[in-house]
Amino acid sequence: MTEPENVVQTLQDLGITRTEAEVYLATLQESHGGPVSAYRVAQSVGKDPANLSKTLASLEVLGAVRTIQEKPRLYVPIAPTEFTNQLIADMENNRRQVLKHLPDLETTQLYGIPMALNNQKQALAKATELMSRCRSELLLFADDHTLKMMGTNLEVLAVSSDVRVRLLSIEEFAMQGVEETVIGVPVGFADPQPIPWLQMIVDRQSWLTASFTSAGADKMPCGWWSDDPALALVFGASLSAAVDRAIEMAPRISRETSPADAPSAAIVEELSISEPTEEPSAGKNSGKNSGKIAPPPPQDDDGVDDDDGLKFIIRHEEND
Repeated sequence: MTEPENVVQTLQDLGITRTEAEVYLATLQESHGGPVSAYRVAQSVGKDPANLSKTLASLEVLGAVRTIQEKPRLYVPIAPTEFTNQLIADMENNRRQVLKHLPDLETTQLYGIPMALNNQKQALAKATELMSRCRSELLLFADDHTLKMMGTNLEVLAVSSDVRVRLLSIEEFAMQGVEETVIGVPVGFADPQPIPWLQMIVDRQSWLTASFTSAGADKMPCGWWSDDPALALVFGASLSAAVDRAIEMAPRISRETSPADAPSAAIVEELSISEPTEEPSAGKNSGKNSGKIAPPPPQDDDGVDDDDGLKFIIRHEEND
C-alpha cells in the first residue's frame, strides 16, 4: 500500500468517505498554499468536475476546505491538524449524544462468555484495556515482537509499585519492573519463525489468548478473551506451573553444565588390571582371589610396591 493510499485509509477510519478523503488529499497537493478550483482537483483525481463540486461542498461542511471565491469558485484546504482535530471533536460529541438520548444501549457485562478477537490490532487494543484494569497481578506469555508492540502500556504497568508483572518467554526480554522467566523452547515453538502469540491473565479475573498470522486473518478469530475468574484461574495455574518448573530446573541445569564441574582439559580414567587367570602361587599373591580386582596395598617406606597388580592412568586429551 502506497503512502497516499495509507493516508486515504486513515482518513476513512476517522469517519469520512473514500471519495472525500481522496478529494481532500488532492486539494492539499494541488493548492501549494494557494486557492484551487474544482476543475483542477477533478483532473488530479480523475473525476468529473460536475460531480466533484458536491464532494467539495460536503468537505466544506466537515471543515476540510473553505470557499474563498464564488466566481470562479476557488477553495483552500484546511490544515490537516485542524481538520482531524475537528473530526475527533465531532465524534466525541456524537458519542455523548448517543449516551444521553439512548441509555438503553448500556448493557450489563457478560461474565464467563468468551468474546472473539478478529485481528492483531483488536487483540492488542483489548490487551491494553485489560492492562488498564489491572490492580495487583499481570501474568504474560508472549513472543518478543508482540511484547514490543505492547510497548509503553506494559512498561507503565511494570514500574507500578502496586502491580506485579510476571513474564514467561522463550527468549530474554529486558524491561524494568518485569519478573521474567525464560524457558526452553517448548514443543510447537521450534520453528525458527514461530507465529507471534499472546496469552495474559489479569488479576486472576480476566484472560486473553491469541495467535497472529496473516494467513486467514480475516476468515476466523485470531483469539478470545473473557472476564471469567474460573477459567482465568486455570490458565494462570498452568502458566505459573511453567514458571515454577523453569525456576526449579534452572539450578539443576546450572550445576550440570557449570564450568567448575565440567571436565578440564584432560579427562582421567582409571583402569585396574587383574592378575593372570592361572592359580596363584603360594607366594606373596596367595591371599588374592583369582580374577578379582583388589586395591593396591600401601607402599613401603622405600617406595617399592609389594603388589604385582598393575594400575594404569590413561589420560584422554580433549583436542585429540
